[in-house]
Formats: sequence, structure tokens, C-alpha cells
Amino acid sequence: LRNMAGFKMDYFKGMSYDDIRPIFKKYFNSNVDFLEKTKEQMEE
Repeated sequence: LRNMAGFKMDYFKGMSYDDIRPIFKKYFNSNVDFLEKTKEQMEE
């Protein structure tokens, strides 16, 4: 997540997994969507 969205490790210190998971999920899903779009464009 740090590399994907520019978050620093200090941002996550003291946070529980339940706090971090929604943030990770949001950025991970946007990356997956981008990869799927790119794959579709390559197939055309």
C-alpha cells in the first residue's frame, strides 16, 4: 500500500488491521480495475 498510494509507514503505526484493511482494499481495487482495463485494451 505504501508504494501504491504514497502512504508512509508512519501513517499506519498504531493502527489495527481493521483500520488499515478498508484503506488497502480501496486502493487495491482501483489498481485491479486499471489492470483489467489495460488488458482489455491490449486485446483489441
